[in-house]
Amino acid sequence: MADRLRGDDGSQAMEFAMVLPLVALLVVGLVAVGGVAATALRTHALAVELARAASVDHDDEVVERLADRPWLDVTVDPPSGVRQPGDPVTVRVATTVSVPVLSGVRLPLTASATTITQDVP
Repeated sequence: MADRLRGDDGSQAMEFAMVLPLVALLVVGLVAVGGVAATALRTHALAVELARAASVDHDDEVVERLADRPWLDVTVDPPSGVRQPGDPVTVRVATTVSVPVLSGVRLPLTASATTITQDVP
């Protein structure tokens, strides 16, 4: 009986119990970082699309209509009355994102894209 108490029967279960919280924390961190990274990519893609729309259509109303979301802050530089064909136009998109697994944590995200204004009839 005394020999059974000195064996390694429960050591694997104990090691698993010690490592499991670290693995769970790693998985939760990857999910959080992945969610923020996906939102950052979508914000950049939106900035590129809005810059393209601003370069083709010389009226900022189209850009405002495309970006009509309360959580987005979109600025176009230079404004529509000042742009001439061949001038660069920059669109900046700013928003905040909540971290998927950490409730209450919000991170600011910004993206910008620049294109050349085209002469479209």
